Amino acid sequence: MKLKKRIALLLVAVLLCAGVFSGCKDKKNGDDVAAAVIVKSEHFEITGDMFQYYLATNFFNYCQQYSAYISYIIDLNMPLKNQNCTMSDQEGYTWFDYFADQTLETTTMFLSLAEGARADGMTLSEEDKQMLADELQEMADYGKEQGFEDLNAFLQKNYGKLVTEETVKACYEIHMLANEYFYKLYNGYTFTEDEYSRYAEDNKGEIYKADFISLKIEADYDEDADDEEKEAAYLTALAKAKEMDGAITDEDAFYALIEQYDREQYTVVSDDTEIPSEDQADTITEKTLKERVKQRLTTGAAYSAEGAANSWLFDGARTAGEHTVIESEDLGYCTVYFMVKPVYRQEYATVNVRHILLYADTYGSDEAAYEKADQLLKEAKAAEDLTETFAALAGEYSEDTSSKSAGGLYQNVDKGAMTDEFDAWCFEEDRKPGDTGIVKTTYGIHVMYLESEGLPSWQATADGGLRNDHYTEDYNALKDKTEITSDQEKMKEIPDLIEASEEASEETSGN
Repeated sequence: MKLKKRIALLLVAVLLCAGVFSGCKDKKNGDDVAAAVIVKSEHFEITGDMFQYYLATNFFNYCQQYSAYISYIIDLNMPLKNQNCTMSDQEGYTWFDYFADQTLETTTMFLSLAEGARADGMTLSEEDKQMLADELQEMADYGKEQGFEDLNAFLQKNYGKLVTEETVKACYEIHMLANEYFYKLYNGYTFTEDEYSRYAEDNKGEIYKADFISLKIEADYDEDADDEEKEAAYLTALAKAKEMDGAITDEDAFYALIEQYDREQYTVVSDDTEIPSEDQADTITEKTLKERVKQRLTTGAAYSAEGAANSWLFDGARTAGEHTVIESEDLGYCTVYFMVKPVYRQEYATVNVRHILLYADTYGSDEAAYEKADQLLKEAKAAEDLTETFAALAGEYSEDTSSKSAGGLYQNVDKGAMTDEFDAWCFEEDRKPGDTGIVKTTYGIHVMYLESEGLPSWQATADGGLRNDHYTEDYNALKDKTEITSDQEKMKEIPDLIEASEEASEETSGN
């Protein structure tokens, strides 16, 4: 569960891609395409302008995901309809086709969930409508900051000629309704202890762990060694491993043997010695040696039944302190293993934590946001009911839309799930339910309240897996009974997201 910054999906895309694209305007009047129904269910429809908005969003998200090397995948100066997609072997299949297919899947999901919401009697609340109005106003304000006359000009520059304020509003209304139904389904499941245990046994790789120390001893032979020489070298390595295994008495003894082995493999010098570049491959400092020795400890290794090593490590009969040698002659090495903590499940408690996220940009500075956070914390602590008041304040002030509607609550938060500072606060050694505080992260200033302990870590993992399984089954059933139609021909008429450069247009016209 990652903490997500509250920024409209549209703005994420624009901030990522602003300056990369010269514009996304289509040269022909697209009114007929904008009004055409591209995807339709019984009570909802996605028109051409809406489809372009969703298509652009999928494209921008792809650019974000592969931002480090997107220019090697897609030519950002050439229309997508003119580029063959490397994700498919189908002849003539372009990048536009790829993102259009992705968008068809996305809109099919939204319409299916929206139909489910309607059948369940769900409608957008006044709070939802106000949130939508706020998002649109935020987009308009951002557009003005960038020099655009109005929101429509801003949208059309970044999303194409078809997209207007009404487009985004229509998309958000369907998306928000679908989202509400998704959360109702996903959060509505309950599970028993037996179900958690069965999930653990059926998905051991997700649940069961082991801690061990290991040392790989490689056969030492020249590159041009023949099979006989390689076998001799391997037998020497194996003899060394067995000798070491026979000398192990406890964990400290194994660490000492590892250190001795490393000293035989490297020239070890004092920490203040400057090692010439030509000697760095086989020379290390005392500090590096100590670090290497401790790095042989593996904690939380995931269960696996594959291979001789895993068969030994995850044998339920293993006990702490056992050790052995596992051979891998075909790979040219053998490994000494020492069991530190035999197969186990993570039993420590996760946490149920509420927070109120405040952006420095909203308040003008980190200091001002911190002052507001301190004010909100004092107000919550002074109230008769801390939980109720904190939840109400989160609903009013928090800028994390992922938890705002739930009073800032994240449930069953595990170690490493949040940002480092957030995580450190939640799992500080003396942390206990009822604690409050203020934390600064890269996202902003957080007012913190640890409401209670959550499920044991392994059960939280099982809970997430079971929810995903149940939701997938229910969604597939919903999708199967929802009649969705699409106009593939009109879909092809959606304007491209990248306008051809003037040079490319001249070359085309010249040909």
